[in-house]
Amino acid sequence: MSNHERIDSRYSDSDAEYQTTPEELFIVVRPGRPMYIRVSPGDRIQEGDAFHRERMGETRHLPTWEVTEITPSHVLGRAVGSDEEKRWDREQLERGLVVGRYSTDLTDFERISVIQTGQWGEYDETREQTGTRYNGRPYVTVVAYGDNGERYGRRYRFVEGTEDRLELWTQDAAIDRFRDEVRARLDERVRAELAADGYTLHDA
Repeated sequence: MSNHERIDSRYSDSDAEYQTTPEELFIVVRPGRPMYIRVSPGDRIQEGDAFHRERMGETRHLPTWEVTEITPSHVLGRAVGSDEEKRWDREQLERGLVVGRYSTDLTDFERISVIQTGQWGEYDETREQTGTRYNGRPYVTVVAYGDNGERYGRRYRFVEGTEDRLELWTQDAAIDRFRDEVRARLDERVRAELAADGYTLHDA
């Protein structure tokens, strides 16, 4: 669950909702959905859409700044590798993050969804799948929403002979490229959310 419902919205448009807090940016990318962007001092802002460039295999270096100050009207950043300072109008930077003109680094996952597909009471391994109702072996899908505006999926299968113990089955390729500390944060968040839903994560 997010702890940002207490923050009042400053303004919104059809693409996003931009929320008010003096010392950080917090953007709901699509109102009514859990995708969000959060930027605090110390985070990095990069020109362009870093996530999709990486997914397409593009390695070209683009300007990157470390955020040094966030105020209600502007954001200051210092270029990585130099002392050059950049100043953004806050609203322009927020909108730039939403449309992909800028991107921020991934540090946390504050919103997690857990969905079980299939029910044990309806599962029969000898019966073929028919129609649109799934009656195969149950599994659990976890979607983790990162503070960079992207989402990452994992799929878990049940440990043989159990109805509440899970083991990792598949995951998005992007997760394999996470830094160690980011992957550890994801594991921590997912484990807690699965436990809240009554599942136990089995470590291989």
